[in-house]
Amino acid sequence: TNIIGTLRAAAMPVLYLDWETDDRTQKERVRAICSSATPTAVPPIYYRRQVASLPESAAEIRRIIHQLGIGMVVVDSLAAARGGEPESAEVTNQLFNAAASFRVPWLGIDHVTKAGGADSAKPFGSVFTANRARLTWSVDKHQEADTSWMTVALTNRKSNNGRKMGRIGYRLDFETVDETDPQSPLISILIARTAPMADPELARRGTPRDRIRAIIADRFLRPKDIEDETTLPGGTVRAALKWMREHGEVGIDDDGRYGLLRTN
Repeated sequence: TNIIGTLRAAAMPVLYLDWETDDRTQKERVRAICSSATPTAVPPIYYRRQVASLPESAAEIRRIIHQLGIGMVVVDSLAAARGGEPESAEVTNQLFNAAASFRVPWLGIDHVTKAGGADSAKPFGSVFTANRARLTWSVDKHQEADTSWMTVALTNRKSNNGRKMGRIGYRLDFETVDETDPQSPLISILIARTAPMADPELARRGTPRDRIRAIIADRFLRPKDIEDETTLPGGTVRAALKWMREHGEVGIDDDGRYGLLRTN
């Protein structure tokens, strides 16, 4: 079953290690996602409710991986899987060492710090969470109250084995048994690709170049107007426009106004 993206390898069973919720909720979510896919069959995802930390469970998990032919492990979430203080470098390194012993690719879901500015997308706790990871993405979402859909933007923050990818956006539409009840069971989740800059709120949370792309997508503006609308410092705007012009993203007209030539 392929929901989004492009298959680049043979499908293999996945082991989902969950410290956050329960088997019933996980099954409901997977069925809802797969209901809009072709074929609709639920893929082989093996669920395991976790209580002990990942390092404590590592030997049993390795046995399961071997027994079931697992090709990927999902850890949800790293904060709970540590079994110790998130700020501890020792505890964090023990978690990554345990995950490395699985000898299969693994995906760790984590919370982010509440710090502002550039640190707002960093994993909570020890810097070794980001340092030990080979590839990291942050996820922003925007959803209005009393709506059955949301938009999400995925930003590639780190890539050790290649170039970082551009920002990716998706729209998620939720169908429930009773739309008037927020706790109603899910029937389906339809996922469709969208431009992350199409959502003004997500655009505002993007990088300076993301924010500039959003406001000049369909018009030409002078740098001072861009500064006023984005509230970015003048030097940041000028540097971003210079980079975007050198990379063929923006053009400039006879009045010194910049406009977007192409999008990511």
